[in-house]
Amino acid sequence: MGVDDNSPIIGYDVYVKNKGGSFKDTGDLCVATSATETSCKIKQEALREDPFSLDWGDEVVAKITTRYENKKTLESEDGGEAILMTNPDPPTDLREDETKRTSNSIGIAWNEPNFKGGDISEYLEYRVWQKYRGGVYEVKIVKKDPYLTLVGLTAGQEYYFMV
Repeated sequence: MGVDDNSPIIGYDVYVKNKGGSFKDTGDLCVATSATETSCKIKQEALREDPFSLDWGDEVVAKITTRYENKKTLESEDGGEAILMTNPDPPTDLREDETKRTSNSIGIAWNEPNFKGGDISEYLEYRVWQKYRGGVYEVKIVKKDPYLTLVGLTAGQEYYFMV
């Protein structure tokens, strides 16, 4: 029930903005299936188009206005920030760092992806997978830097790496 006289809720209006901008109505982009629905989804592609024109990595804030049958409304506080992001390109140029080679270790390095999924460098992590000849890939480590020295390897054993 609603504001003051227990008027029933008849719908919600959702507004979105980037962190420094002004709120814009999502219109029919965020449609709830019923007046009592408590969530809806807006496709990222829609946020990248007019009137929002958000870019990958932009911080997004939402607020909701509840509409009641008695024509009154109740507005939420600004919601928490979310980051608009997508999958990054894969890293490139996986190579051995010969300066790290010993009888039981190897260094590997790679180039960062051309597109990181938005301005999200602080969230980008690399998963380094390793397998022995005839084995299956297993995650060796998750890290932020584009290089790794692997120790404890056996001389003569074939290893395969994937980032």
